[in-house]
This record gives sequence, C-alpha cells and structure tokens, in this order.
Amino acid sequence: MPDKPKPPIEHLGTLPNAVQLSHLRYNPDGSQLAATGFDGHIHLWQQRIDGWQAQKPIPGHNGWASKLAWHPTSNLLFSSDSWGQIRCTEIPADAAQPATILWTIEKAHNGWIRDLAITKDGQTLATCSRDKTLKTWDAKTGKNLLSLNLPTEPFAVTFSNCGQQLLHGDLFGKIELIDAHTGKAIKDFDGSQFHRLHRLQDVAGLRVLQFTGDGKRIIAAGTLPESGATIKSGPLIHIFDAEDEAGKILHTLKPGDNKFGFIEDLVQLPGQGEGRLLGITSGTPGTGKLFLVEPGSEDPIFEDTKVPNPHALTLHPDQTHFALTTTNKGSNGNGRRLNQDGEYEGNNSPVELFRFV
Repeated sequence: MPDKPKPPIEHLGTLPNAVQLSHLRYNPDGSQLAATGFDGHIHLWQQRIDGWQAQKPIPGHNGWASKLAWHPTSNLLFSSDSWGQIRCTEIPADAAQPATILWTIEKAHNGWIRDLAITKDGQTLATCSRDKTLKTWDAKTGKNLLSLNLPTEPFAVTFSNCGQQLLHGDLFGKIELIDAHTGKAIKDFDGSQFHRLHRLQDVAGLRVLQFTGDGKRIIAAGTLPESGATIKSGPLIHIFDAEDEAGKILHTLKPGDNKFGFIEDLVQLPGQGEGRLLGITSGTPGTGKLFLVEPGSEDPIFEDTKVPNPHALTLHPDQTHFALTTTNKGSNGNGRRLNQDGEYEGNNSPVELFRFV
C-alpha cells in the first residue's frame, strides 16, 4: 500500500491557560504572544530558549477584553473591551518586566467594541462597536480623529493597505468602503448571505474583513446562517474584486458543513500557494476546526477537527509557525458544567502551537 501523505501542518505543543481568551496575536518580531481574556486582562507569553513562558497578566480592562493589535514595528499593544475602553500599552522586550500604559480612553464607545484595526504605518487605529459607531484614533496620543454614526451594528473593520480607506461590515452583511479621513462612502459590497432573520432573531454572520496583499481583493468571512435560536450555520468566505465598480464576487468558499459555525479568524499565507487561506471555525460547544483552503477549490486542502471552539488564529512573522486558541474539552455552552465541589469553573483557552512542514 502507498504511504499515507504527510499532513502539511505539524502540531508543536500546547500552552496551558486558566481563563478563556478572545483574541491572540504575535508581536512584530514573533518573540511574544498577547491575548485578550474574558477576565479583563491581557495575557502574555515570551519565547525563551526553553520554550514559551507565561508572564504576569496585565489588568485594567472592564468586562471582557475583546480585541488587540500590535503596532507593526514596535512593541506597542492596542486593546479594547466589552465596556467600550481602548488603551495603548508599551510591552518591554522582556515581557517579564512591567508594562507601561501610555494612554487609556475609558469610554471610547458606549458598549462592546467588536473589532479593532491599525494602519500598516502604525499611525491610525480604528474601532467599531455595538453602539453603532465607527471611530478612528491617533495611535500615538489616543486623540479621536473621526466618529461615524451607523444605521446598524458593525461587526468588522479594517484599513486598506494604503491606510486611506476603511472597510466595515454590519449586522446585515452590508460591507462598505469609506474614506478614512472624511467618512464619505465610496463603494458597497454585498455580504447579505452572512445574515438571516429567523425566529425573531437576527443572526449576524460576518466576522472577518481583510484586503489581500496587493489590495485588489477583499476577503469577507463568517457564517452562512440557516436557523436562529440554537444557531445552525456553516463557514462562509466571499472574495470580492475590490477594483470592480459593482464589487463582484470572484470566489465563494464553504469550508465546512452546518455544524462548524463561524469562521472566527483567518490569515493569508504568502508563499504557501496562490491565495491560500488558513482559518478556524467555532460551532456548537465542542465543535470547530482548523482548515487550509485555496480559492477555486471545492474542498479544504487540509483540516483538523480536533480543535474545539477556536476563537483566534495568528501567523508568526516567519510565516512558518502559527498559534491558535481553543476551548477546553468538556466545555458547556449553557454553563451547567460543575466540578466535584458543585461549582461552575467556567471554560479556559489552551493555546496550540503549529508549523507548516
């Protein structure tokens, strides 16, 4: 019999973690990992000779710390939370040393900040919130530069590669490109498949917006909702022509059936094949997967369904390693999992480390 093909991805190890995490990113040189926690802390790991070492978490966020982004060339970390705060923290090269909070805006938004993005030059930050606003900020000082009231709740935001335009997507899957300085609308893209009204419930499926490296295409990812209540949905990716006046869809990918739920995070893989995308999905408690897909292909090139409910994925600067957050085995979505003392412990998020082979 012929040898079984070797998987293109190898699991390297697990970083245990006591709390549930929502977002995860490598710093610019790949020596540190930072994650936002449901405990309102920023969690850090430092790569040392003997492996990754957990550092003392940084407190100060309210509710859930929701999103984060590193400055592209320095160890400045921007983060947000579910109560509407944003902040800028300077993380020392040795993460075991104390961090410095450079600025904090306690009420940047009136409620949950759904997404956060930074320009490639590191000068401008964008945030969007369930308070139906989209805002930009001076990354150095925290000064508010632009505030837009939107007709409905936004779920994702990103800058164009040049930083002069903003792309945001809302509850109903409307994806709009605007001028980043004036807020003037430029173009719409149809993401209506990411939304469904069912059983009096608006299922909002859009979670990820990105420009490709050449800026000519837009990647929108999330879920294709089938039903509300106990949500039944499958992962969905639309790739739009950013230069087409009508914003036509070039590819539609469905890398999983309706038990795999939402694409929570996605990375583009330069050097790993033409347009390949690495993503994670999270469905009902205990389900989820890691997948590798190429636009135009019917099925994923690779998938691993042993990663329960991952919520964040980050590519190392060397483009060979990556990490993701999962959810502990035996998690329970309705909160009835009790320990032997009859107490609810809550879930936690181990960090899994991988590399391409």
